[in-house]
Amino acid sequence: MNKKLETAVKALDSKKAVDIEVKKVSEVTVIADYFVIAGGTSNTHVRALADEVEFKMREAGFELRKTEGISTGWILLDYYDIIVHVFLPTDREHYNLEKLWTDAEKKIRAKLRYAWDENYFYIAAELVDDNTLNHFSFVILQQHQCAVDGSENAATINI
Repeated sequence: MNKKLETAVKALDSKKAVDIEVKKVSEVTVIADYFVIAGGTSNTHVRALADEVEFKMREAGFELRKTEGISTGWILLDYYDIIVHVFLPTDREHYNLEKLWTDAEKKIRAKLRYAWDENYFYIAAELVDDNTLNHFSFVILQQHQCAVDGSENAATINI
């Protein structure tokens, strides 16, 4: 995840945004590379979320091009290649950007992990949802019977 996108998502998460989603839209539009869509529970919460994104992005050196909707239930923060949308629940449901941009990619990635014990060598994938930064699954892809020779800091694995 790029630094600008990570900064925006972490700012929203730090203020308890509801259902943060990241949509990669660069393949379907020229207006931005990513949309960050999040919800607040009240007008005050929506404003606090937008303020925190502005503060953290400015602190990290990212320029805000434009802000819209300050006095509405949908605040838009345009950071050129990333547009942050913060909604009240009713406005989010009404405008339903997630459905509108269904062709956009929802980012999920896998991190490979390796482990072994006295009898087996494991190759696993940890699935990470880049929309929320949550680690939500750990799947063993391969398991090999093996013999491990060596100390706990280094080992030779015979498969």
